[in-house]
Amino acid sequence: MVATFKDIIEELKSCGHQPQLNNMDNECSNAVQQHITSKKQDIQLVEPHDHHVNAEERVIQTFKHHLIAGLATIYINFPIQL
Repeated sequence: MVATFKDIIEELKSCGHQPQLNNMDNECSNAVQQHITSKKQDIQLVEPHDHHVNAEERVIQTFKHHLIAGLATIYINFPIQL
């Protein structure tokens, strides 16, 4: 996990971005948390079951809403297999 996190940070730095705050879910491992703090970056852990703050949960919820809205506009006699 730490090696992957290092790769992601290096990729961001090569693109000209310097991460300063890491907003992660509460299941983040201690090794990753120690690596983040050793690099003088802040870490903010999201409370469990708080889907409003967790960005991934919001993206999934938004996709579901758009999918349902798109399906609601389909012609009623449209063949279901298509």
